[in-house]
Amino acid sequence: MTMGQLLMHCANYGCGKAVQGFTTGDWGFPESAETDSESAEHMPSAVMLPCVDTVEEALSLLEGDRELAKRCISETDDTEFLSKKIIAPWGGPETFLLQHLLLMIAHLSQHKGQLFYYLKLMGKDVSTTDLWGD
Repeated sequence: MTMGQLLMHCANYGCGKAVQGFTTGDWGFPESAETDSESAEHMPSAVMLPCVDTVEEALSLLEGDRELAKRCISETDDTEFLSKKIIAPWGGPETFLLQHLLLMIAHLSQHKGQLFYYLKLMGKDVSTTDLWGD
């Protein structure tokens, strides 16, 4: 996965759309898309993955993703987080909504670390505070 593909994944397919899927059941899949775990294993090759073209595009998509996640969380009844159980469309065990949301945050954090190391290996001036803040 290139850096542009990683940014597209984080910004356009990251937490927001997953939070929307888990909280509302709307995964944004086309009507014809298969969503069982068997079809999820057949992902396109890395060369077929979409890519951002600019940092500005990535930042705009990340902001939209963040806003979507915040909206979906605020529109969800508090009791649902600990009572609603869901199976992700890609499979796995039935899990409480809160657990799925925490896993989505961990997933995004993993990709944030991946991006950090891409930048480091490219010789960019990034430090631990860029990754974790002051």
